[in-house]
Amino acid sequence: EYVEVIYDYWRKHRDTHRDPEGRRRRALKGKVVLGTGASSGIGEALALRLGSYGARVMLVARRTEELERVRKAIVEAGGVAECVTADLASYEDCDRAVEVTLQRFGRVDVLVNNAGRSIRRPLTDSLDRFHDPERVMQINYFGPARLLRAVLPGIRTRGGPHVSVLSAGATVPSP
Repeated sequence: EYVEVIYDYWRKHRDTHRDPEGRRRRALKGKVVLGTGASSGIGEALALRLGSYGARVMLVARRTEELERVRKAIVEAGGVAECVTADLASYEDCDRAVEVTLQRFGRVDVLVNNAGRSIRRPLTDSLDRFHDPERVMQINYFGPARLLRAVLPGIRTRGGPHVSVLSAGATVPSP
């Protein structure tokens, strides 16, 4: 009887195991995704993919023209996307990004913290530049923490995930 239950489960779900793209589409269709760093690189690629899966995407980054380009690409491919220009170093911009998302989409189901900054100079060349680590902490830690605290209660009630993305630079040793 146990084997029969397992076989019934497998038969019911076998297509999802064979079709991970289909599974992702079903999981994300209609979900509201707030994604930071969406104007280029990993953030852009992820936004385009999420849009193709049927997610409603709120694109967040500092560069308006680039955001609009990504938004337009998602919409032209049949997806739904909006954008808000924001600098995650600013708490006011973080709050506004969440506010605009809630106004336009009514909720946030998934938060993708992708925006980030790194210091690309040796510590010995930055001894008089304490603003460098301050900026890194503001954008890589405090901005995402601000966004997460704003949307987490709603995400938890709907059982949605929170996603944080790190670049390969996170694995490079730093001083």
